[in-house]
This record gives sequence, C-alpha cells and structure tokens, in this order.
Amino acid sequence: MKMIAVNSSSVAQVGYDILNKITTVRFHSGTLYNYFDVSLEEYNSIIEDDEKSVGLKLRKVMATKKYEKI
Repeated sequence: MKMIAVNSSSVAQVGYDILNKITTVRFHSGTLYNYFDVSLEEYNSIIEDDEKSVGLKLRKVMATKKYEKI
C-alpha cells in the first residue's frame, strides 16, 4: 500500500487498500492503525486538500469504524 504524506499536526501519512477497504494511518508518533470497511469516498474526504484538519476529518469518518493498532 502506498502511503501519502498529509499536512497535519497529528497524522503523518495515510494509505488506502481499495480491494480490502482498509485505511492505514501513521501518526507522527510512529503508531500505525488500520481502519476497516472504509469506502473510497470516505478515504478521499480525509485526504482532500482543504482548510479542515486531517485529524478532525479522520475522527469524524472513523468514529464508527472497527480498527486495530498494528
């Protein structure tokens, strides 16, 4: 999975596995999380280049998703 750097104070990189609908998030601390059953539209809403915080968008989208620390 290709990880892309994002402009965020808490999130360093985000990646998406389109076949399995998994979003992987690497925080600046180095911690990695996988979030499951994430649609491409939800993933794109997180990484959109706008004024809203990536961290805030991530929390909103992932609030209902199952996840695991890896």
